[in-house]
Amino acid sequence: MHSILERMNTQEEIITRVEELLELPVEETMREANELKSAFYVLNHQKLEKQKLEHRELGADMEDFSPIANPLEETFKELYSKYRDNKAKFVHQKELEQKKNLTEKQDVLTGLKELIDNEENIGKSFDRFKDFQDRWRKVGAVPSDKVADLNTAYKAEIDRFYYNITINKELKEYDLAKNFEIREAIVKKLVELESAKKIKDIEFILAAAKEEWDEAGPVKPEVFQGLREGYYEAVKVLHKKIQDFYSERKESMGSNLDAKKAMVSRVLELAAEEHDSIGRWNKATDEVNKLREDWTSTGMVERKFNNQLWGEFKEALDQFFDKKKAFFGEAREGFKENKEKKDKVIVRAERLKDSTEWKDTTEKLKRLQGDWKAIGSAGQRDENKLWNKFRGICDEFFKRKKEWFDGMDDRQAASLKAKEDLLAKMDKTKLEGSQEEGLEVIKALAAEWAAVEHVPKNDIKLIASEYEKAVDALYAQLKMDKGQVAKVRFKNKVERMATGQNGADQLYKEQQYVQKMLHEKKDELMKYENNMAFFANAKPDNPLLVSAQKSIEGLKAEVAAFEEKLKVLTVSQRKLA
Repeated sequence: MHSILERMNTQEEIITRVEELLELPVEETMREANELKSAFYVLNHQKLEKQKLEHRELGADMEDFSPIANPLEETFKELYSKYRDNKAKFVHQKELEQKKNLTEKQDVLTGLKELIDNEENIGKSFDRFKDFQDRWRKVGAVPSDKVADLNTAYKAEIDRFYYNITINKELKEYDLAKNFEIREAIVKKLVELESAKKIKDIEFILAAAKEEWDEAGPVKPEVFQGLREGYYEAVKVLHKKIQDFYSERKESMGSNLDAKKAMVSRVLELAAEEHDSIGRWNKATDEVNKLREDWTSTGMVERKFNNQLWGEFKEALDQFFDKKKAFFGEAREGFKENKEKKDKVIVRAERLKDSTEWKDTTEKLKRLQGDWKAIGSAGQRDENKLWNKFRGICDEFFKRKKEWFDGMDDRQAASLKAKEDLLAKMDKTKLEGSQEEGLEVIKALAAEWAAVEHVPKNDIKLIASEYEKAVDALYAQLKMDKGQVAKVRFKNKVERMATGQNGADQLYKEQQYVQKMLHEKKDELMKYENNMAFFANAKPDNPLLVSAQKSIEGLKAEVAAFEEKLKVLTVSQRKLA
């Protein structure tokens, strides 16, 4: 966009260029069209900002500001709408072509498979095989999400042809020589590409060469290593050239970023200075206007910084002109409004100061502190008094928070002792009576365990392991299998969530996790079941087939378990609703 603005300083020039683009092929103009649109609205925005500035400099209230309509904007919108229609038609046609190409390549794969599986005549097979290869190369682009799978399937069939059909030596030698010529030409093309000037040309040709290299057939082993080294060396050089280009552009953007940050700092300095006369305010205003012009003429910065940096610059400008406005007699009402806003912030802080939700309240107080800074001054008479009161409230909360965390070690030590005592109790527990009665005893012990607070970080893993062993031992007394135990434990866990603090939120988070795992396991199961087609002709005792069958059975069991968990969670959520 910066290069566009360097070449075209007016919206009329941009409109003229868009009219020219309508006569050109869409695929050659998409990037420039986007840049022209951005440039047009940058100039539009600059006009608007200039109108606002002139409105402020007249001392008028911004609430009365009404922008002057730009007649060129409707012309631009009409032209750009035509361009978008052309682009949509181009994209639609491209999608149709890619779908057609996908069907053609799938037909080639089907033909290859049938050839390899059924053909016995060597010469005839090779001729047809080369025909399929020619057809494949001539077919254009396919949808991007199908490229990897298609290429993998194609390469597999090519490999299968060379390994499963015995080609006579003369034909094979000829094919190896032709493949050598193809790969050698690719390397030569990449070496010549090193002198290219346009980085986009390099990226496009390099990507095409990589695809061509991957599709090229095998060569003699004794020459392949040299070819391979030459290819990867050329690719490495081109990659470095591309990387250097973007590094230099990033460095240039870094310099622009530093320059614009300096402009923000200077405007903030001017806003902070005390200008006690109209002459000094006019002089400062001239400098600010010059900085605004410099901002427009300075080059681009990285997109991730652009909005934030512009926001900071605009905020600095607002600070300067707000202070100028205050100097000319409008500050008093602003001070009154800011005092009312800060009084409200103090009331909100008062409501939070006694909270023990340390993390959540800390974030809320930080946001209130940010709100406080954003409000602006309440005037010399009230600002310090309001700030001292607000800071006192914050200090009181953070003092209590510090005292609570200072005592955390003692509380965690006590929790560790309580859990160790509970483990001893569990070790001595003998379950008598019915299985239901035994499950209730285990459920009560689990609830008692969950009620104890956190233990020291270094003891978490060990104490959790001991607890799991103790629980497993209790369930062992009831002679329940692992599946039954897992269901009971999960049900108890859900009940504790439902009756605990923020029960609905806890159940929702658990539900999201279970749904995620269920989805992943179903996807994995589907992949295994789809892959079973590869074993259609395999013997029943084939190790890979046996392994796949075991994996499928295991995944089915996991899917069933997660579905059962989802039912338990759904029932519990309905009870809370």
